[in-house]
Amino acid sequence: MEVDSGSDFTIVSMDTYRALWQGRGPPIKPCRQKIVDFQRQIVPLVGVCTVNVSYGRVKGHLRLYIAKGRRTSLLGSDWFDALGIRLVGIYQINSDPVGAVLQEFPDIFRTDFGEYTGPPVSLRLDPTVAPIQLKARRVPIALVPKIDAEIDRLILQGIVEPTENAEWATPVVPVLKQNGE
Repeated sequence: MEVDSGSDFTIVSMDTYRALWQGRGPPIKPCRQKIVDFQRQIVPLVGVCTVNVSYGRVKGHLRLYIAKGRRTSLLGSDWFDALGIRLVGIYQINSDPVGAVLQEFPDIFRTDFGEYTGPPVSLRLDPTVAPIQLKARRVPIALVPKIDAEIDRLILQGIVEPTENAEWATPVVPVLKQNGE
């Protein structure tokens, strides 16, 4: 059962009710109570029953609402006082998990590019495999200036290097962002 201080009612599904009492449970009475979930959708109810509850040294006879179908069982605030449950401490947490990660690892999330300073990298290729050069794709004329500008930017930042003749070649596949860049 999930404790939910935002729920005014303690609710279990009919499936849970059957599993708990296996046909010998407290009688379910019809109820007119309207219950809505956190999405403001009406929770269809089978009814309500009174159950014997014990928590630590506290015992009581409490109302339990039975919902149709499968649902998460909720321990609502209607049982808190009877069971001696008190809410203390933080009621709301405002945190920015992304900001915390960015602050904790600033070197990883820099906007500029660093330079690899490790040992030289060598790709071992099977000498029996012939190099592949794929033909360039047709690019809409309107995109050519944007592609040229992006390639120039990558060269200036040292991310790519121009080469005269490459043994291996793959075409550029331009993908525009929503803002048109």
